[in-house]
Amino acid sequence: MAILQPNQPVITDEPVFKVENRLKSGRYRFRLRVIDNTGNVSQADERIIEVKR
Repeated sequence: MAILQPNQPVITDEPVFKVENRLKSGRYRFRLRVIDNTGNVSQADERIIEVKR
């Protein structure tokens, strides 16, 4: 499992991504880019989530 750090990329070759740390209340922006087997990089898909406690 990954521990997310602000402004630090996480690189994995696994199709499933699990996060270990608990996020504090607030808004977070996640950006996903995928690199295929031939090295093509997708456009970033970005989502903003809000954590409420």
